[in-house]
Amino acid sequence: MNAQIRQWNRRREGGQTIVVALIILGLLLILAFVFLAVINQNIQSTQRQQQRTVANDLAEAGIRYAHAQLLNSELGADWRGQVTTLVPVAGNPNVTADPDALYLRPGSVNLAWPDNPQHRDLGGPDGLGPYFRVPYAGGRALVRVRYAPTDANILAASPLAALRTGAERDYTIIEAIGREGAVNLSDPTKVPSSGAVQYQGFTNTQQLEQALAQMRTNDQQNPGSRRLRAFASIGIIESAWYIHNKDKVSRPAEIGIPDDLGAMLGSDSIGGALPRQYGGAQRLFGQPGQGSFHSNADILLNGIVQFHLNRNLGERVTVAASIKADDDARLELISTQFNGSLWNSTTNTVAGAALDSRNPAFDTFGGVLLDGVADSDASGRARNVAYKTPPSILTKDPDTGELRYRVMSRESGVAARATVNGQVVVTNSGQYGHGRNVYVNNFDDRQVGFDEASRANAGGDESLVYDWLNPGNTMPRSGWKGGFYIPRGATLNFRYDGFEIIRDGRGPDSERVWLTPAGRLPATGADPRIVYRIGIPAGGSQPYIVNSLTPGVNINAENPDFSLGMPFGGVLFFEG
Repeated sequence: MNAQIRQWNRRREGGQTIVVALIILGLLLILAFVFLAVINQNIQSTQRQQQRTVANDLAEAGIRYAHAQLLNSELGADWRGQVTTLVPVAGNPNVTADPDALYLRPGSVNLAWPDNPQHRDLGGPDGLGPYFRVPYAGGRALVRVRYAPTDANILAASPLAALRTGAERDYTIIEAIGREGAVNLSDPTKVPSSGAVQYQGFTNTQQLEQALAQMRTNDQQNPGSRRLRAFASIGIIESAWYIHNKDKVSRPAEIGIPDDLGAMLGSDSIGGALPRQYGGAQRLFGQPGQGSFHSNADILLNGIVQFHLNRNLGERVTVAASIKADDDARLELISTQFNGSLWNSTTNTVAGAALDSRNPAFDTFGGVLLDGVADSDASGRARNVAYKTPPSILTKDPDTGELRYRVMSRESGVAARATVNGQVVVTNSGQYGHGRNVYVNNFDDRQVGFDEASRANAGGDESLVYDWLNPGNTMPRSGWKGGFYIPRGATLNFRYDGFEIIRDGRGPDSERVWLTPAGRLPATGADPRIVYRIGIPAGGSQPYIVNSLTPGVNINAENPDFSLGMPFGGVLFFEG
């Protein structure tokens, strides 16, 4: 009996051991799965981080590319990039499988944006315009450049613009989205499996809205995208009044009219002088504020000066130097803000010594009056406005080392091959004045001094001032002809339909007359005069330019064949 009990206990203990072993193996299996999940999560996190790093680099590359084009391309600040044409699927011209369709889609000019019936659909993900694609090794950047001074409707409760304050309206906005991976619609492995989507040809707003929803769903397959936004500062368009002070002169720019001149802008009901007003007025645009004021020079205020500034739009008075005031000066800063239903206006009046930048009590009035002093006002608000470098024709392309305007005129023609002394020479018709922009090689018309500093040196015997004040001098390029001063230079005469350029006959033979696009004397003989006409070819929309030496063009015809010319870029560049 005891032997049977012991044998049964041993069998029972053996079954328990198996159960315990299975439990332990199950726990180990669970831990293994947990461990694998942690490892997988770390791998995915690392991959996402790598994708974001690559996407960030691609987005930054797109920003830098656009900024370089704004600085150095032929269009300069007007450059907006070439729109990427979406490739439709076979059999349906309105449907595409492009993974970036949400950003690249064109506008629907006859439809309103779904969220705002008053806003026309311009394309892209927000109705503000399409992006264009810039390919890079291993990825691409989607880039958009906009100058949108009316982007945000500050009177609306929910403005359409991505940047709702409106303060960005003065700047050119560069947006870039970086995405890893190339796009090749001819390679099925490069196209997402989300399917095609309609991107144009919408008949109503509801159809557009449905397509946008599908595009956004498809776009979620790009989780590693990175979006960057930059602002390009172009001083000439950022302020309603911008004083360049290119030469950084020390004398101040005078604003307003001194009382002792006796001049009045007008008079009020009791006979007093009205102030000089700058900025907006409600009678003109329905809301105060029409732009900021910026000066790179010192300013001297005279009389009564008013600035109407809209705080919602970031308008202010900035001076990258010092502010001074005449004894009779009074400055009135009328700052206006919109609180959602009403305009609230605040007038700050400053007079006398309080207007001087050197006064320890100088007040910025909440940041609407700033000067270039490296200090802060009594409330701790920084001043220290920086000098805004004005646009200059002397800016050189960092890649070529050449002046941008010289390249965009001299190289804007058609390349031609010619045989000179038995050798083949490649020339560009632009160097003879026959390009999209007009180039004039009148180097010798530079009257002494080949830089601005030497020409302005009044004490030097090779300066323009010396030539002006010394009739009959023996300078090699003097403008004096007997008792008459005739400055060296080509003459530009504007006409209603174009212009004409007459070369200076005092230059060398190579600069006295105009040559054909091939660089040869015309069959009609040497002529120092050339006539340019600007017009739009039949059925076109872009202005073209032709001249009296354009082959096949009768320049004196009432309507010459402008299609034989070239698209006009709007630039005339004179070397002299």
